[in-house]
Amino acid sequence: MKKIFLLNFVGILTLISCGSTGSSSLADNIHTVEFYDDSPTPQLVGYSYVIHGRSALDSFHDATENGYDRLSRCGSRPEKPGDYYSFSSWKGSYEDGTAVDISSIKEDCKVYATFETLSYTIGISLQDRGEYFKDEEGKQYATALHYGEMFDDEFLLPGEKEDEALYGEKDTFIGYQVSFGYGSKIDTPVFKDSSHFHWKAGEEVADASFLEEGDLYVQIPPIEEENPTSYPISYCYGDGVQQIAEFGKNTFITLSTVYESEVASFPVYLYEDSTRSKLLDVFYVPYMDAITCEIIEGTTVISSESGELYRIEGNYSLEGIYVSEGEAIPNEPEKVFRAYYDIAPQYQGLSVDFNHIMGACYAYLQPNQ
Repeated sequence: MKKIFLLNFVGILTLISCGSTGSSSLADNIHTVEFYDDSPTPQLVGYSYVIHGRSALDSFHDATENGYDRLSRCGSRPEKPGDYYSFSSWKGSYEDGTAVDISSIKEDCKVYATFETLSYTIGISLQDRGEYFKDEEGKQYATALHYGEMFDDEFLLPGEKEDEALYGEKDTFIGYQVSFGYGSKIDTPVFKDSSHFHWKAGEEVADASFLEEGDLYVQIPPIEEENPTSYPISYCYGDGVQQIAEFGKNTFITLSTVYESEVASFPVYLYEDSTRSKLLDVFYVPYMDAITCEIIEGTTVISSESGELYRIEGNYSLEGIYVSEGEAIPNEPEKVFRAYYDIAPQYQGLSVDFNHIMGACYAYLQPNQ
């Protein structure tokens, strides 16, 4: 029994000894990292207890009352009013001057918040008739307007997209409209000058007296307001100013073309006969309108719903066929007829029912017996 007792006693002493040595090694292997802001007198905003070689961010403990917001407290603003400070990283040095790698801590240390200066931007998407412009790879076209830049885009030249009106309609470009936001979208009045999008900024309230059409105006808060995270932004549409958003880092707009639609008119080429050797006249008739022939005292009067078109001595009626895609235009031989613009494909080459003009066509005088 004595031998057993002694062996157990020795074993207990050995365990205690090993435990004490292990605790001492573990304590030496843990480092304290203190996090400070960028104020003129840096303030503690957080701390970590980090196992040697581990990241200090994995065990970050906030030391502020309402949570560290990672906003600069340097006491000044960027030089340009359209710029802002954005948190960049934590930087510091060990006692020997070696830079701290926050992802692999080697000793106790202090690190400080650092910030970079960025420029506010507005994301701009371009839209025509409900469809976004696509780039050469078929991706949605968009660009970004940086503070202080002008915006002028070749995709938005008036007239480039007018051929895409619905068949039988003519679209006249009248300007652009700016839409802001997703859910609660704000639309500005229509304006015509697409080349003038320009940032301006100042502390005064936005007013048309010092702004021009297309100006995007950022009102800078008073200097005593610390850490503004957004700014009132207004848009000048020529006759007035409209506040459109609280401008932060993710503001965007959609610039949409605006057209005024009206019924299209199609050319009717009147020839002396079906050989089309002599062109008598060309007149334009609104889509779906009728053309009639009336004999008045030995004269044939050709009219549409809008009035008289042509008259010729004799007793005639009209026959005709619709033009075909790719044929040369009679009075403009350097141009050709286009499908969906001059003629719908289902009509080309067919006989014309003059009760309803459906596209560009040739008309022939046919003598009545």
